[in-house]
Amino acid sequence: VVTGASRGIGRCMAERLTQAGARVVAVARDEAALRSLPDAVEPRVLDLRDTAAAGAAAERLVAESGIPGLVISNAGHSIHRYLEEYTERFHDVARLSGVNLLGPIAFLLPLLREMMRAGSGQLISVSTVNVDLPLPGWSVYTATKAGCDVWLAGVAPELRQAGVRVTSVHLPRVRTAM
Repeated sequence: VVTGASRGIGRCMAERLTQAGARVVAVARDEAALRSLPDAVEPRVLDLRDTAAAGAAAERLVAESGIPGLVISNAGHSIHRYLEEYTERFHDVARLSGVNLLGPIAFLLPLLREMMRAGSGQLISVSTVNVDLPLPGWSVYTATKAGCDVWLAGVAPELRQAGVRVTSVHLPRVRTAM
């Protein structure tokens, strides 16, 4: 399962996994972009900002496609704004929280529950190097990605004990359509 698979890093991962022979479920909100992935990819349209839909989509995914062996939580949204520019734009904070923190957790909970029951699997979270080295103008993006990283760090020991591995990759800025 790859979230944020319609473009950029997620699309590349979905394509490469397919080339390696994996059965890939690609999750993103852009249906047209998902449909342009290789035929072997199973597209699932989802906007992670809708946490109820994210949880329901994960439940459906397990029921219809089985327990994933690998989940790449890659979806993300970034807005570069300095504090002065968003003091009256709380909706930016809410939007990034939905895509980078709350939505991924809502989507992951049903998947991780089943992976734990199965006693196996791998979760890879795609985050940002700015979690380790914050930069002005990226505060909301970094905070929401850091929140997801901290949540993963907190559940990683429980997951590891149940046989599920967790990796968080902190990438530098990457030129994508995001």
